[in-house]
Amino acid sequence: FVMKPLRVLVTGASGYLGQFLLDALLLASNRERFTNGGTFSSTKDGIPEGVQPFYMDFKNQSSVVDVLDIFAPDVIVNLAASSSPAQCERMRDDTHLINCPRQFIAEMKRACPEALFIQLSTDQIFSGERGGYKESDAAGAVNEYGASKAAFEELLRREWPDHMIVRSSLIYGPPPPRPCAKKATFLQFLDEGLARAAKEGGALDLFEDEVRCAIHVRDTVAVLVALLDQRRRQVCAPPADDVGGRTLHLGGPEGLSRVEMGRAVCRIRGYPES
Repeated sequence: FVMKPLRVLVTGASGYLGQFLLDALLLASNRERFTNGGTFSSTKDGIPEGVQPFYMDFKNQSSVVDVLDIFAPDVIVNLAASSSPAQCERMRDDTHLINCPRQFIAEMKRACPEALFIQLSTDQIFSGERGGYKESDAAGAVNEYGASKAAFEELLRREWPDHMIVRSSLIYGPPPPRPCAKKATFLQFLDEGLARAAKEGGALDLFEDEVRCAIHVRDTVAVLVALLDQRRRQVCAPPADDVGGRTLHLGGPEGLSRVEMGRAVCRIRGYPES
């Protein structure tokens, strides 16, 4: 029995996490595990050779139809998102169109009804009042970004039983391998901002009332590839109504505020902490 390659469509593939995931899938593809497609909405520069690029915008239904009809995915890994909390507050309608793409699910029912949907969600679906949240805990977002992500989780549970929800904390790591469609990660922002402050004798303002368990990008990628391999090997997934079994929390080993992350960068880079 020979398993054929799994057709994997990564949305938001030109973004930070998407670039690292595609590189990992390409390595796996050399061992005949995956056939890869990646979507972009602004620039395809972040999509590597060997991956079929597609323009797709959740606000443009015809682009959604074209991608699903042409590529016919076995699995969709949805990384596309409006992820800036400030922008999400300013542009609430667009935020929900992108982060809770109802029309995308409707088109999938027509074009690829047996596909697995892996959704990258966020720890920001919770209020953060107590921490230590379990996968089965109820959402309680305090910003529009988290609320839109939570709304799509609920939509998937109702409309697409064959899904996995991966709730990630803050993702950090090295600079992306290619030009990135969006702004730098928080770690790159920290490094550049602290270097500038050290050079100019200034300071970088950071808040300390949000604690997150930051996770390295390669650890996040490893989990996503493992989920894809399970699908390829036809490992049985948990029942569709098993919220905890269909949801996975991803985070690092310790909780850090942004101030604590800044101090860690200062120690490693040799910048003054004061």
